[in-house]
Amino acid sequence: MKSAAYVRVSTGKQDLDVQLQELREFATRKGWQLVAVYSDVASGAKEDRLEFRKLMADVARGRFGAVVVQRFDRAARSVRQLVETLEHLRRCRTAFVSIKEEIDTTTPAGELIFHVMAALAQLERALYHCQTCMIEFDLIAESSLKCEECQGPLAKGSLDEIWDDDDDE
Repeated sequence: MKSAAYVRVSTGKQDLDVQLQELREFATRKGWQLVAVYSDVASGAKEDRLEFRKLMADVARGRFGAVVVQRFDRAARSVRQLVETLEHLRRCRTAFVSIKEEIDTTTPAGELIFHVMAALAQLERALYHCQTCMIEFDLIAESSLKCEECQGPLAKGSLDEIWDDDDDE
C-alpha cells in the first residue's frame, strides 16, 4: 500500500529523524511503500501547518492508502483537531495509523477507536456550547424558553430580541 508519513516537532532544536526512522521501519514491516514524507516545525496546537495542509490536500487527491504518524499528538493536539483529521481521511478512504497508540483504521479495532474519538469530540462540542451559553449570557433560570441546541434556558439577550420583535408589530 502506498503510504505517507507525517512528522512534527515543536521547535527547531528537536530532531525529526527519530520519528521518521520509526515510521520507515513500520512501513517496511507492513510491506507498505512510503511514497511521501511531510514535516513541520510548529506547535501541534497551531492549525495552519503548511506541510500538514499539503498532506491533507494530497490525501484528497487519492495519492495514498494510509497516513502514518508516530503518535496522535504529532497530527493534532486537541480531540477536535484529531477527529476532523480522521473524518477527512475517512471521507478520502485513507487509513490512519498511529504507531505508539497502536491505532490502525485499516483494522476493525482501529475503526472502533475512531468512532469512540468521534463520540468524545461530539460530547466535547456539546458541553462547550452549553458552557458558552452560560458564560456569554446572563441566563434566566426561570425561563420556560429553551435553547434548541443544549436545551438550557434561553439567554437574556435572546429574550430581549424576542420582546423587541413584538414591539415592531
